[in-house]
Amino acid sequence: TALIGAGLVSFMVASIFVPAYSLDAPRSLSVLHISHTEQSEAHYGIRASEALPDSLTRFADFARGRVSGLLGTTLLTPAPDTGLPEVTITPLSDTIDGSRRNISFHIQAPGSDRLWMPIRNKPALLALSLRGQTQDLNGPANFACYGRTCRDIELTLTLDATLEAPELILLAFTHGLGPESDDLQAARPDWAVPQHWGDLRLVRTQFPLDEAGQ
Repeated sequence: TALIGAGLVSFMVASIFVPAYSLDAPRSLSVLHISHTEQSEAHYGIRASEALPDSLTRFADFARGRVSGLLGTTLLTPAPDTGLPEVTITPLSDTIDGSRRNISFHIQAPGSDRLWMPIRNKPALLALSLRGQTQDLNGPANFACYGRTCRDIELTLTLDATLEAPELILLAFTHGLGPESDDLQAARPDWAVPQHWGDLRLVRTQFPLDEAGQ
């Protein structure tokens, strides 16, 4: 299932406005294991409005930072590889029709459960076509595609050829952490539990818009 709609990146751990983590009650604490394709590196990310449990701060030094494609700040620390295959975005065609530039891509995201592309505030991006359906992009919107059928798709982006091509990041999410994260999961207290989308692995890949025009 693919859709375009208003919204924010789904890895938004709900903030619970209570004192720091304690044993009094379960607390929401989901982990995002992020792989950055272009940088060949990985991080663990945690969104939290409270101080992390001591067991996690002993496990690693987390520092607040930003991840391109995700809104807001995240507590980050270096991590091992996610164990997921790389996402490949291969340009298929690049044509100009008047003031409109149409670029088609073949996207392969093995093992992913959800694709997400933040496209808010991208005035050069006019429309998006998938499986014969075209959606004009007006105002704040994001692209999402859910399910196994989204692991191998062809996507066409229509850009305003008179404007500079924007930076576009594709986020491929897979539910759950892999065995490479067993040590981190062991450091998370039993009373700090994943919520909402739960723990996720994420492969970030930049669209090769410049390469498409070559």
